[in-house]
Amino acid sequence: MRRLGQQIGLHSFVFVFLVLALGSLAVPAIARTITVRCDGNATISNALKTLDPQVSNTVRVVGTCTDSIRIDDFAQLSIIGDSTGGKNAVIEGLNGHFVL
Repeated sequence: MRRLGQQIGLHSFVFVFLVLALGSLAVPAIARTITVRCDGNATISNALKTLDPQVSNTVRVVGTCTDSIRIDDFAQLSIIGDSTGGKNAVIEGLNGHFVL
């Protein structure tokens, strides 16, 4: 009976060791901030495709973007317009009305 107890103890130790060893290999996701400069070919929708939707993300927008954007399933997403040249940042819908 004592041998059975030692085997169970050894198996438990090996199981706990493997769980801890494999758990240390997991890489935590890191929040990300990216900047989209709309004076070139950059678009907000293409930038969103590069982000991990499970973590906190911030998109800084510089310039005037013309884009059709669909936002789905982001845990936390901030889109921040950079005010330049004394003008406030604005997000407009396709019909010309403000969004948000």
